Amino acid sequence: MGLNPIGNPNWARDVTDKIDEVVQNVRSRTTSPITVLVRAVVFGTLVAITALVALTLLIIMILRVLQILLAFPFDAQSAVWISYVLLGGIFVVTGALLMSRRHLRDELA
Repeated sequence: MGLNPIGNPNWARDVTDKIDEVVQNVRSRTTSPITVLVRAVVFGTLVAITALVALTLLIIMILRVLQILLAFPFDAQSAVWISYVLLGGIFVVTGALLMSRRHLRDELA
């Protein structure tokens, strides 16, 4: 490709194609990875917020079901605090088990 417009009648089109090719190369190496990264951050944040809301609603639902089930053998006020103690106990036992296993991978390596 010559850069002399006198000797090449397709000079303008060739130069335009070359500029377009360079711009596309720069864009594919800079903008595309950034776009993928930003999308991952945005969608990851959206999933995390949705999961947090779903977890909160699940805990509320479990408490209400426990209170309804415990209302049969106990009165309503006792059913509420017993459900809190049961679910809190489950969380404490689960947390204790997870804390006891937190260094298991380090010992295997």
